[in-house]
Amino acid sequence: VKWKHKMNAGGGILRELGQHFLDVASNWFGVPVCVSGFNKVVLPQRETEDVAVNLVQYDSGTMLLLKNNYFEHAHNTYRGSLYGLKGQINFELSSYDTEVRKVVVYQNPDRCYQVQIDLPEEGNFVYPGHLDTFQREIDCFVENVLSGRKSMASIVRECQCISTVCGAYLSAGKKAVQLPISSFSSQDLPSLYLT
Repeated sequence: VKWKHKMNAGGGILRELGQHFLDVASNWFGVPVCVSGFNKVVLPQRETEDVAVNLVQYDSGTMLLLKNNYFEHAHNTYRGSLYGLKGQINFELSSYDTEVRKVVVYQNPDRCYQVQIDLPEEGNFVYPGHLDTFQREIDCFVENVLSGRKSMASIVRECQCISTVCGAYLSAGKKAVQLPISSFSSQDLPSLYLT
């Protein structure tokens, strides 16, 4: 148990790793409008979640299924799937291992391809799996300031990301259904989908 597993760190695996992808997903898909989370402490003595499974819906209609945990046996990874009307993207990335960088796009049952992610000549020495994203972000910010353009990474976007993380924490456990369901009827499905 380290400092980052204590409550005063502000959150666990979702806050540490998941929010990076939430930030990127907002750039791609727009404003997050709904989040449902399952965030759980598994390892004793930890105060913040070490397993997080979250479903985020964006105003574009895209759904993000984001899974983070500290127990991945292969690597410290973050994985997820993006579901849209035109296809699906599955990803597996690691902050620490540059060999874990898999992105697969499914456009229809017959069209599937893996996106090639090239390694930069100079990457990030603290989080090599982030490749050169930090450097590109800094370069973009400096270029925007020098040219007078508005930066895409605004404080509003950052607040949306933090709001999504907070929403995931607040939603955890709120809609759990005890199983088995004894009073379930398929005739109730239309009303369930409309609420």
